Amino acid sequence: MDLTLIQKHLTGIKSLTYSNYSSGKMKLHIVLCCLDYNFVLTEDKPIIDPTTTDAQKAVTQVFIDKWVKANKMSILIIKCSIDPIMFGGISKKESAKDLFAVIKY
Repeated sequence: MDLTLIQKHLTGIKSLTYSNYSSGKMKLHIVLCCLDYNFVLTEDKPIIDPTTTDAQKAVTQVFIDKWVKANKMSILIIKCSIDPIMFGGISKKESAKDLFAVIKY
């Protein structure tokens, strides 16, 4: 991923506050879509079914690795996009999906 591209997207997001909440959240979602991280907002972390074949487990592991990276990046982007006063009232979340759900009204 081009770091310049990420920086460009991040600088375009104004800090999410109560006054700009709906437009800020929409822009945050657009940035996650542009970076191809938005799937973690709708999908839970996949798990490997022990009854599947080794080939299926390998494919699932590749997706798990992709999900973990996208989830970490999405959490960081969301955290950086929330006004510190708002963020102080949010408990720690393990997934971007859960964090994004908490900032819903």
